[in-house]
Amino acid sequence: MLLTPECAPRKRAKLVAALSLKPKLPLNAKCLDIGTSNGQLIYFIIENEDWTFVDPDPICLDIAKKILKGNFILAKGASALQDILENKYQLITLFDIIPYIEDLDVFLKLIRTRLSLDGYLLMTSVSHNEKSYMHKLRERYGLNLLRGFKMNYTTKEVQQLLIENNFKINKLSLFSGFFIESFQLVIDMMASKDESHYGTLTQRHLSPKSYLLHLLKYMTQVTMLFDRIFFFLPRYSFVILAEIER
Repeated sequence: MLLTPECAPRKRAKLVAALSLKPKLPLNAKCLDIGTSNGQLIYFIIENEDWTFVDPDPICLDIAKKILKGNFILAKGASALQDILENKYQLITLFDIIPYIEDLDVFLKLIRTRLSLDGYLLMTSVSHNEKSYMHKLRERYGLNLLRGFKMNYTTKEVQQLLIENNFKINKLSLFSGFFIESFQLVIDMMASKDESHYGTLTQRHLSPKSYLLHLLKYMTQVTMLFDRIFFFLPRYSFVILAEIER
């Protein structure tokens, strides 16, 4: 059982941040989501657009097909995307896939060729900071390695690569502060002990009526509230809305 945004603090914060920056699009606008995973985040982003969903994991796509409507593409790596994507899209979303990309510069060049001239790029990611307390904790427990991260980028590095690839950054917002990340760390440590698939809590851990699930939902709300109150504390993730420089 995968955690939905209502009981996963960073996912909830990511959803709120992404929704706040999502541009208004015409009816049936062509949109592309790369890194769809199980679809439980993009589900809340979709309105009346025509979506294509891409992910390298067939199991995740099978789960996503149960809750999403659109075109589904199984693809691994930028080269595979280059071969199968032909349309121009008015919105391309990249939610937390940047750490899995070895060459972000090449990837952004490909994204630019698939974006219409009036289109937008909406992306989120964890901001890499070796000196941060949270980063040191995640490294200590091997959580980044378990998640399969290939590269780590800071917010400034991503901004610079976007500019170098002829993107204009319209909006940038930081989210996911100390309280959200602390609670997320606990969840990730629990999930890492699951031998079946890192990043999930299986049905034997949670059920719709379980006390643990209700606790997760309650604690997610509390940590979101604390992050708003202590707004002056550092943020560990970012969301960017960009378009092609004209």
